[in-house]
Amino acid sequence: MSFTEHDVHIVFGETAWGSLIQAFHFRHLRVLRDPLPLGPVKTFSDIEEFKKTRSSYWEYLFSLPGCRLDTEERDLLNDLTWISGDNCIYIWAGSGLADQLLVLLVVYLVQVTGENSEKLRLIQYKTFNDNNLPMHSIAYLNPDEIKKHPTPTSLTKEQIQFYLDGWRAYTHETPQLLLEYCSQREPENRITTGALENVFLRYPQWDTGLNTLDYKLTTHTTPDGRLASDIMRELLAEDQHGDFVTDYLLHNRLARLAGTSMNEPLINLSSKINHYQDATVSLTDFGRSIEEGTASNYPTNAIDEWIGGVHLSSEENRLWFSKDGRIERSFNR
Repeated sequence: MSFTEHDVHIVFGETAWGSLIQAFHFRHLRVLRDPLPLGPVKTFSDIEEFKKTRSSYWEYLFSLPGCRLDTEERDLLNDLTWISGDNCIYIWAGSGLADQLLVLLVVYLVQVTGENSEKLRLIQYKTFNDNNLPMHSIAYLNPDEIKKHPTPTSLTKEQIQFYLDGWRAYTHETPQLLLEYCSQREPENRITTGALENVFLRYPQWDTGLNTLDYKLTTHTTPDGRLASDIMRELLAEDQHGDFVTDYLLHNRLARLAGTSMNEPLINLSSKINHYQDATVSLTDFGRSIEEGTASNYPTNAIDEWIGGVHLSSEENRLWFSKDGRIERSFNR
């Protein structure tokens, strides 16, 4: 099939955006720069309020006042003029968490603005063109590979509702809706539900009080010390099964585990994490006891995290833990 010059194309991430430009020179190409797997993602009716919430998170993560990811040229959230009109809207998506959340967001934006969802088209990648390896992100593809894209499909009313339900579940203030959503086993839904199952890895484990990524960071650290850059490189090289893990996320998590705000830090840093290329990371005695299974991060250290629409807060007694493959509410520990 051929695209028209009036069609709108949407993708997640700068790398994928650049490859799409090289492949097709699209006139109307929008990019979501804001990775929705990270930080608070609450449902909204006012896009400006949503952008304000996200901006506050990035200010915190990067320690940069006024940090925003939605003001750059052609950013998806910079303005919503791309939604209006009779043009088709093509969503390009891999099977990973960030790309699937893009699909949910775009469908929700069209719905909340009262536009016609019949103009939505999905270009869904499942595997690489020449093998069966999962294709989590459009960023994995070069321009020539992108030109061999899957056939775009229109979204049925049932599919639209499925994606709206997914957005509602991800942005809900408790994990219950997402647990129910991901329990759907229809083959046609498994790309989305499978990607969203990665969200449950962000909940602290019952025994360690750490989420999966923080626990990996401690197990890759030693009492004698290792270079932070080596630890980050090893984790980035691991198969994350479609989860969204980046260098700046690892950078932030290491800083938190060594933070002065913790009653008992889990790691020591030889220098500021801003210079992590040269920083040495070592386990504290407390971090080592967690790794050995004789202690837990919580309740020694407080928990204050956002997972989609869920705010984990030990101060407010709003905590859920991952235990035996389930997500369970905890009122007292």
